[in-house]
Amino acid sequence: MAPITAIRACCTGLLTERQEWTGYELSVERVEDRGDQVLTIERNQATGKRSGVGVDMHTASVWTLRDGKVTRWQGYRTQAEALEAVGLSE
Repeated sequence: MAPITAIRACCTGLLTERQEWTGYELSVERVEDRGDQVLTIERNQATGKRSGVGVDMHTASVWTLRDGKVTRWQGYRTQAEALEAVGLSE
């Protein structure tokens, strides 16, 4: 499985856990290949089922791969934290 395909599969699995939201959309806005790690910057949009409050926020992830499979995922609240984790800066 290609790295991006593996990441999409994991994201799809995570989306099924988001049952408290309606209209949940996750779009990957940036991908940085760092060898055995992949950095993604994501945009999350949804509306709370009970509150009706809309959310539009960016998150970041670092995916560690081995033999084309995800072996570790780490989520970050900011792009700067994720970039630092893979040795990059803004």
